[in-house]
Amino acid sequence: MNNEQTAPDWSYWGNLPYVEIWQAVALSLNIDPANLGMPGGFDPSRCSTPPKGFIQRLDIACRNLPPPSMQERYTPPSHRTVWLDDFGAWATNLPYPWNLPDEFPRLESEQVCPDDKAQSDGQMRPNDTNSCSHIIYLAALHLEYPALTAKELRRICIDRAKAGSDGDADPEFPFSFSNNDIVLKGKTRQIEEKTFSNWISEARKLG
Repeated sequence: MNNEQTAPDWSYWGNLPYVEIWQAVALSLNIDPANLGMPGGFDPSRCSTPPKGFIQRLDIACRNLPPPSMQERYTPPSHRTVWLDDFGAWATNLPYPWNLPDEFPRLESEQVCPDDKAQSDGQMRPNDTNSCSHIIYLAALHLEYPALTAKELRRICIDRAKAGSDGDADPEFPFSFSNNDIVLKGKTRQIEEKTFSNWISEARKLG
């Protein structure tokens, strides 16, 4: 393991919508998660010299996770995934708030709706990536239209989300329509083309 503690490349990490818990904790200390990387991810039992404050923050974060879903039941708490901006909101609203780097993504106050805020009981809000509902949907969409580009598939999702907002909603459809663009259900942040393209890449692996 690389013990050298360098700062994160925020142009990369700041553009990721979700990360694993241990990665979010490293970022909260302004440490590049790659410094703690191991085959299969971070393993606290194999980390002889963890960065100052890392183990304590990791323990607090893992203890504040809600009960795992069926898909998460065999996933170690430190490897469950969270929305990075939700993690920032949760961390700065703890009874003893964490100091975060200025670059750490946060939900802007005007973007936050009650469902997106850190939960009032103090538990953080995991993302729905572990259930992979949107990735699975996109994999099926790619199989249906294998010749289409990510941009064209995104257009299909926008059209279907818009139709759903007009009252023809598909309960299995993972997106909703907002301000002429798509968002994940239960979220407020619009999905950028780059993020959508990354999801399509993951979906193609499933196919």
